[in-house]
Amino acid sequence: MSFFGFLILVLIGYFVIWPIVKVAMRVRSAQRQFRDAMSGTGTSAGTRASQTSRPGGWSRPFRHKPKKFGPEVGEYVAFEEVDIAEESTAEAPADFSAEPQVSDAEWEDLK
Repeated sequence: MSFFGFLILVLIGYFVIWPIVKVAMRVRSAQRQFRDAMSGTGTSAGTRASQTSRPGGWSRPFRHKPKKFGPEVGEYVAFEEVDIAEESTAEAPADFSAEPQVSDAEWEDLK
């Protein structure tokens, strides 16, 4: 094999094969992340550390963060129940007339 043949093989490998390999690795990584997310196992370091540090699978309930705004901040709007009579919600029959069909314009060849 000549030097130019070797150079062509290297260029094909770099510009064709390597991008295909990178795409395949990304697809495989996305599949693995999706599978882990759907199974609930998770592979993040924080998840693994918390699972291994708690014997017997015991876990403390999630502590919610306190609200940033207290109940005294903002406006309070009292809710009022409004009764609507059954007769007022019934719709009257719709009156409409059928419009004639619109046909396409006549075709004319331009000369």
